[in-house]
Amino acid sequence: MTPDGYELTAIVTNSSSNDTSPDVWMKAEVLILYSSNGKPWCMRIEWFHVGVLAPGASWDLEDFYLGDEYCECQLGCDGAVFLSLRDGKDGPKLPGESAGVTVSWWGTGSLADVIVSNYPSNRP
Repeated sequence: MTPDGYELTAIVTNSSSNDTSPDVWMKAEVLILYSSNGKPWCMRIEWFHVGVLAPGASWDLEDFYLGDEYCECQLGCDGAVFLSLRDGKDGPKLPGESAGVTVSWWGTGSLADVIVSNYPSNRP
């Protein structure tokens, strides 16, 4: 957490002991409720190239700020980020529960109010 918002670190690991991954991309859909830009909510999508991972190899995204010039997130905001691993940029979500995660938070500024859950099955 920074003085003006939240930062996220994500780690992707190829848990296979035999198979190399496809060319993986991570899609991050950030939803901010009651942002400081005067709009009742705001959403942005960002893509991160993970690449091809050898068996057991990992990739990490550090200090991903959950706001920007348009979608600012001050400490009083609520929100969520939907992270999903994709088969290519703009491609379909990879199969399996571990290919996506949802991180939700209440705008209290406390890490106790951050909830990590499965990626919604009805979300493409």
